[in-house]
Amino acid sequence: MHRFIFGGTALQETSGTYTINRFEVDNAAGVRLQSGGATVATELLLTNGLIRPQTNPFTLSATATVTPTTGSLTSHVEGQLRKVMNVGTTFTFPIGKSGLWRPASVINTSAGAFTWRAEYFPVPATGESGVTNLTPVSPLSRLATSEYWKISDGNVAASGVTAQIGLTWGASSDVSANSSEREALVVAIWNSGSSQWQSRGGVNFSGGHTQSFGTFNSSTAISFSEQIVTLGSTTTANPLPVELVAFRGERGEGYNRLFWTTASELNNDYFEVERSATGEEFVSLGRVVGHGTRQVRTEYAWDDGQPLNGKSYYRLKQVDFDGAVTYSGIISVANEWAVVLSLNVSPNPVHRGSRLLVLADRPGGTEAIVSLYDLVGRRIVETIISDLGESKKMLNVPDDISPGIYVVELRQGPLRVVKRVIIR
Repeated sequence: MHRFIFGGTALQETSGTYTINRFEVDNAAGVRLQSGGATVATELLLTNGLIRPQTNPFTLSATATVTPTTGSLTSHVEGQLRKVMNVGTTFTFPIGKSGLWRPASVINTSAGAFTWRAEYFPVPATGESGVTNLTPVSPLSRLATSEYWKISDGNVAASGVTAQIGLTWGASSDVSANSSEREALVVAIWNSGSSQWQSRGGVNFSGGHTQSFGTFNSSTAISFSEQIVTLGSTTTANPLPVELVAFRGERGEGYNRLFWTTASELNNDYFEVERSATGEEFVSLGRVVGHGTRQVRTEYAWDDGQPLNGKSYYRLKQVDFDGAVTYSGIISVANEWAVVLSLNVSPNPVHRGSRLLVLADRPGGTEAIVSLYDLVGRRIVETIISDLGESKKMLNVPDDISPGIYVVELRQGPLRVVKRVIIR
């Protein structure tokens, strides 16, 4: 194949194992690899939209290039990218995740040809197996607590291959506003033998770097097979945001309770609790006020009063006073009790002085309350549906009520559903 352009406006999906000479994505909805794997032989063109390999290999050959070389915020690989690299070569992986664009570079490889792999994660590195802490050890004064990269030469065991690593920061990395202080950033790698983070220095900072974006390289080569790397700083001027040390959930009868803990906070405005049915697309449920700046352990809790039936996926969106955003890892809570109420009313419209039939699809075991409200929230009439499996109720509509739009509410425990009704 010569060139294939994934265009249009709807999400494009591919399956099977194939090689494409030139692979171009020009579609805001992006491209998703459903199965198999893709190899790009000559050029990857990141015009517009994300490429989502999921768990499938997406590989660039040794001679393949990328245009633009680092990708962009609106067009990059959201997941793992593979690249065949020969001895002495350098390549920038145009990667990111969850709305964050964080390219990483492998510089001056000591051997080849190996299929290198790089992936960015906008969550604490302690989510990786074997990474037990985010504690800086001298000369490190700070560590990024909400993002890391996994970079590998493709070998499971140590291969003797070395290379320097280049990383990027963004607005949510919360680095110093002072350019000279930003140049105290270093590449930090996890040493599984000592269970500590080690500094590999920082050099070659990009010209004109800002608080919202910049790049730099490690000052020394790193030995591979697979390395967990993140941003470090040799000065406290680079805060590298809120340190989230725990996030978990528990199910209750009709609700899910979330708990999280911070070891310290810096300029923390609030947390936004987000939920998903699949673990991919999230919606906001509520907001919890943060504690600004503090150096003590802080516990939080929040209840989802209407969880999804079955499994709910949650994550935290942490927002600083300057608008910088950081995401937590994703947790799931299974709650089979979480039955969603449904409500129907008949007739609609209904006349004053008549009766309104309320049909409720609801869990048994507890009574439910049916109420009629006007649009300013005043309760007009109320009745109870017993806990004996009753699913219908007649609601008397007063004959002296004013014509207009009203709301029928069905409430059972923490669950609530409403339906509008016209009264004539």
